[in-house]
Amino acid sequence: MIVANIADRREASNLANHLPKLSQNLIHLKRIRNSQGVLQILICPPCDDPDDPLKNVKENLLEAVGNSKDNYKGLDFNTLRTAKIPSKPPLTRLQFNTLNAYWPCNFHPDKNIEDLLTQDCGISVEEKREVISNFKYLFSIREMYDNRPSCLIYDPADGAKEIVSVSPGAFKEKHPLQHAAMAAIDGVARLQSGFVCQWPNMPSDEILASSSSKRPRTEHSDYLCTGLDAYLTNEPCVMCAMALLHSRAKRVFFALKSPKCGALESIVKLHCTPSINHRYLVFHIENFDVQ
Repeated sequence: MIVANIADRREASNLANHLPKLSQNLIHLKRIRNSQGVLQILICPPCDDPDDPLKNVKENLLEAVGNSKDNYKGLDFNTLRTAKIPSKPPLTRLQFNTLNAYWPCNFHPDKNIEDLLTQDCGISVEEKREVISNFKYLFSIREMYDNRPSCLIYDPADGAKEIVSVSPGAFKEKHPLQHAAMAAIDGVARLQSGFVCQWPNMPSDEILASSSSKRPRTEHSDYLCTGLDAYLTNEPCVMCAMALLHSRAKRVFFALKSPKCGALESIVKLHCTPSINHRYLVFHIENFDVQ
């Protein structure tokens, strides 16, 4: 970015109001900083000429703020220069402290992100036991059904802690869309008295709903998997990842990567797409040992 010194501190607020606004991708930056008693202000991005980044900056700036000297009063044009700035907002305290050495940033601590970046990924000892137990059961279902990819929907709430639905997927020759996640979500719909898909050539007992009672929705706005976790033996494809997103799963755990079609790590990270309207946390349990 192009920066300059403010010669008259009393004009700092006036300059911040009259200089061109920073673009949306830079709103995490503070406009003015105090460097060893000297106020400095962000002006604008440098020009496209790598040999002369300051080319026509003064002329373009004067044209942008108008001819009135009051609009740029107190700005020292002789100190125009380039400076390194953080291009992205800090997400953690460590990032904030590091980026602040370049230029002051706005920062709003997010405890969830900080927890996820710890060694335990924000998962308690009790939750680890639940994860291991659920995967052991899920892999036993996988083995029972000829090692087909399988999915388990689990309610981690303190008053519940139960498996809501579990299902292996169908072989392609039975139905190309009957993937494990689709069938498991369908099992949740059955428990909530919702619509159950009539998959062709798929025995009704393939959907193994294990919850002993219906799981009532707590709010009218609840989706099928609001507050629920999904466990998958295999990384889901784009279709299944979107189905989990639309059903509002809380967290997704998977053990085996799907190099050719995986939508959470292998070929794309769908849950990180900026335009989606729901995000679930994704955990890849590497080298999971059933024993």
